Amino acid sequence: MQNVLWIFLLFIISIPSIFVVGMANQLERVRLDLPGLNLENGVIHFNNAGASPMPSPVLQRFKDVLDLEQQIGAYAAADVYRADFEQTRVLAGQLVNAGDPEKEMALVDSATTAWMRAFYSIRLKQGDVILTCEAEYAANYVAMLQQCKKHGASIEVVPSRAEDGTVDVSALEAILSGPLGPRVRAVCITHVPSNGGLVNPAQEIGRAINHSYSGTTPPIYLLDACQSVGQLPVDVQAIQCDYLSATGRKYLRGPRGTGFLYARRDVLDEVSQPGGRIVEPPSIDHFAAPWVDSETYALSSTARRFEQWESNYAGLVALGVALEYALNMDIKGWAWPRIASLAAALRRRLESISPQTRVYDLGSESDGSQCGIVTFSIDGVAPAAIKKHLIENRMYVAVSPPSSTLLDSRRRGLSDDGLLRASVSYFNTEEEINKFVNCLAKLL
Repeated sequence: MQNVLWIFLLFIISIPSIFVVGMANQLERVRLDLPGLNLENGVIHFNNAGASPMPSPVLQRFKDVLDLEQQIGAYAAADVYRADFEQTRVLAGQLVNAGDPEKEMALVDSATTAWMRAFYSIRLKQGDVILTCEAEYAANYVAMLQQCKKHGASIEVVPSRAEDGTVDVSALEAILSGPLGPRVRAVCITHVPSNGGLVNPAQEIGRAINHSYSGTTPPIYLLDACQSVGQLPVDVQAIQCDYLSATGRKYLRGPRGTGFLYARRDVLDEVSQPGGRIVEPPSIDHFAAPWVDSETYALSSTARRFEQWESNYAGLVALGVALEYALNMDIKGWAWPRIASLAAALRRRLESISPQTRVYDLGSESDGSQCGIVTFSIDGVAPAAIKKHLIENRMYVAVSPPSSTLLDSRRRGLSDDGLLRASVSYFNTEEEINKFVNCLAKLL
């Protein structure tokens, strides 16, 4: 009996080391799918919020489809890969926990297209209100301005919390439950903004919309998740959003020119209901709405109404491989904790270089409201010059201009020159962070 107890004790003690070995093996497998990172003078990709490199299996599937298109033509190749194309839809639904992926997922060419097709289907009239956040994307905000101009609606910005910059859910609840509440037709929120390292409380926002609204029917909740899907766990059931837009090229590590839209089934059904919250998409073709006779078309009852016949077929088939890759990464248990940890380490290292180095990230490391995006500047050195210096050393970041998040930039008084944005992913390493910081230190 004593021997059994000793064996059990040794097993318990070994669990942490087994876990560490498992993580190391996972990282090794991931980096093997990125040959360019493992060379003696390999590239350091710190622009994963812009366009992350495709893993080898994703790139290979992309090439396979294109090669076949060259041999037999694109339409014949599409017939060969039809099942793979539809599987992309299913995998996208699995990743965000859609209730009915085959009916609630649309495959499109970008997150912007996904967001626009959803937003422009929201019914608006004179006096209606759209709620959004201070860190909203420029592309989305411009679309809101256009629709308000067209329909006589207006935009109200939900303030951010002074402590961490996240959407103030209490303020949102006050708006929705107050006199303005019945006029609110849409709540458009960006989950992870372009810069600032912030993760907005999407789930709490969904809860507020569904429980604090003072009107008869809650507004449409449209979540831009282009920088959160693939980076951190995203569950549309828990978030309670009506629409969610995502891209393939960022943390999902799929091809550029791919994206998808989640559209909740019961919301889609409202298009045929008098006074429903949505209308038909502003542009449709015979795929979104088959032509029935000379005077009639039949709008798809599913999210396919947001798609078009022509698409980046090879890219969307390859996106399916990227989605499967992401599902195998254990985003909640491995990828997301690793990304958050690497970003926190990078912030600390940047701040230690020199008093000239300033980190501008919002959110809080302690409560999970900071992500893999790290924004910073170096006093006296233009961001564009720093980016050029880094590229010369095979290190890739982005410069985020104030116009990308104009309200947030003005509120925080950010420089007109923009901020440097280094965005890490799960395949990055502490060694790469050290090389990156040392390169910046040499510049100074």
